[in-house]
Amino acid sequence: IGNLIRKLQVLSSDLNSSLSDVGDQSIHSVPKALRQIAQVKKETTSLQNQVLGFNNTLNEVNSNSEQCISALSELDSIKTAMHKSTSVLVEADKLKQLNDKTDEVFQSNNLVLISEHVEAMIKSVSVLQSIPHFQSSSTQLLRLQDRLEGMARPQLLHAFNHHDVESTRKFALIFSKIQRPQQFIQHYYSCRVSILETEWKVFKSIPDFITWLPLFYGKILTLISEERTWLSQIFPSSSTLADFPSNNFILSSLLIHICSFFAPSIKQAIKSVQNNSSTTSSIGMKKDVINATKTKLTLDDSPIDHFITVYKTTINFLQSVLHQFESNTNDSNPYFSETNMIAIAKPVFEPWLTYQKDYAQIEKE
Repeated sequence: IGNLIRKLQVLSSDLNSSLSDVGDQSIHSVPKALRQIAQVKKETTSLQNQVLGFNNTLNEVNSNSEQCISALSELDSIKTAMHKSTSVLVEADKLKQLNDKTDEVFQSNNLVLISEHVEAMIKSVSVLQSIPHFQSSSTQLLRLQDRLEGMARPQLLHAFNHHDVESTRKFALIFSKIQRPQQFIQHYYSCRVSILETEWKVFKSIPDFITWLPLFYGKILTLISEERTWLSQIFPSSSTLADFPSNNFILSSLLIHICSFFAPSIKQAIKSVQNNSSTTSSIGMKKDVINATKTKLTLDDSPIDHFITVYKTTINFLQSVLHQFESNTNDSNPYFSETNMIAIAKPVFEPWLTYQKDYAQIEKE
């Protein structure tokens, strides 16, 4: 036990000595730590002052930037206005020179030259149209477009009637230059309808509408097929006339135009079929007409049979039309859709709407 007590005393003495040394070291370190803390505090205060200074500088920069941006924006507006004014002055001078030469150009009767002249005027007027002083120029330009269209119309119709590819291309370019592609297409529609009008007048000399109608519808189908081939030469897929619609659109619109034009006449002819109590389909008819239609009608056929025969002829015509358009539609020229089918079918069936509603009464009669 004594030895143990001595060992504890020695260990206690060593521990006290170590604690004393550590205490002395800590006491000596406190001033240094206080100095370091003071230094950190001083640096922190300095850093806060710097941050505050940077913040003030940043606010000044932002304030100056807004002023600079505002000034630059104003300068840019002035530059834009000056550029616009310069363009207006240039176009005004150009338009004046064009106006001075207008009569001379039109007297040349060179339609290509005139179209280029009108095209240049269109560009100038588009720049000047917002200026009140030049608003009357739009009216004058419209008169010049009408004048050129009137001059070109006889030659254009001649080109249409003779399927002159080169001349038609030339006129398509002319109408494109003067921004009148729609008028070009309307002239085309009128020309093609006039051809069928001549065919329709033949019907007056044929006593049997039932036999003649398939022939007339056949001529329409032939016309559409021929025009598809011809239009592909006028407006090929590589055509630069981007302001013209696709060939499928032109053809389907032509068909709608034709059917709408003849709808009243067909309706009147259907009414005559309804009113006749008997038919004289084979009397006075030529053999080639009867053979072409393969229609066998006799004096014993009832009026309702004639009525249904004409209706079936209409359905067959529409089916042939839809087949023709479907077979000529591709991914590069996708036009045919349900909406287009309805648009085509509507004028074809328009003459029948009244009779479809009153069919029960017609059947009784």
